[in-house]
Amino acid sequence: MESSRIVQKRSTFPGSRLRPAVYREAVRLLEEGTGPTEAERVLREEYDLNAPGRGTLQAMKAGLPPFDRWTVSDGSPEEARAVLATLRWRTITFRGWSRPRYERTKARWIARISALDPDLPMGDVSRVADCYAWRESHKEDVEDLDVFLAFRPWTVEGRRDYIAALAESNTKIAGAPPVLLQLINFPTAYFAWAGDIYGPVPAKALAEHARAELKDGPATSENQEGESE
Repeated sequence: MESSRIVQKRSTFPGSRLRPAVYREAVRLLEEGTGPTEAERVLREEYDLNAPGRGTLQAMKAGLPPFDRWTVSDGSPEEARAVLATLRWRTITFRGWSRPRYERTKARWIARISALDPDLPMGDVSRVADCYAWRESHKEDVEDLDVFLAFRPWTVEGRRDYIAALAESNTKIAGAPPVLLQLINFPTAYFAWAGDIYGPVPAKALAEHARAELKDGPATSENQEGESE
């Protein structure tokens, strides 16, 4: 995909005045084939008055490269089964909100993440795949994502070890993006850096939040499930 050129030249691209989190989510929705009307509805639900209008989304969509849609013939039968299962989940979960299809880069990451942990819920697989696909298509580093997967923090033991490692490492472990911290119910860090949901949280600041959790206990708010679509 060539959408990295769009992000690099954001100052001259429609939507350049949007908040970074809103802009990235709008581009992601449009790249996946969601129409401007549906994208506006999704973004209004998530960002309220900070969401772009339909005219801005139409202009953004016009500047995107053609949608590179995944099909069953693009991978092995094992990969196709994982992508189709997630596609079915998405179609049921977000019925009427977005088109039931995936871009090839995201589909490849869905298959890979599913193979790494078959027990990971499909909504979480899709969320992790979103992060890898975005970073790959925009040529951004994935060190923080790899570390996140290494600990498997969606499990009780993995989350405990991940938080402890963040607390002890200070700046040595790159902080995962807010959209993944939300996955493991780390809301303090999520809302503190909600301006860029796919970018890494500053490691030093994240370590401070991790140490606070170890001292005071984890947040009591309910886990937020599903994906940002």
